[in-house]
Amino acid sequence: MGSYEAGLRRKAAWRRIHVTCPCGREVYGNRGRDPVPRIRAAEMELARIYLERHARSDKTELSWAEYRDTVWSAADHWTQVRATYPRR
Repeated sequence: MGSYEAGLRRKAAWRRIHVTCPCGREVYGNRGRDPVPRIRAAEMELARIYLERHARSDKTELSWAEYRDTVWSAADHWTQVRATYPRR
């Protein structure tokens, strides 16, 4: 196999793990699934934690380990989130 074929294989492999999210983010992953719901689930979980802490007037930062574990857990165990809009 020549270098041309190897280059084509590398490009094909990169395309499989590279996704451009509709929000404009460049997302890399090798699971071959749409990462947008997972990113949204992690963002929603962090927002929920922030709002709960804000309601308690807790202004301390999350520890790095807690932040990391929250993001990983939300991304691994996400559920479909429906947008809720205020009723008029």
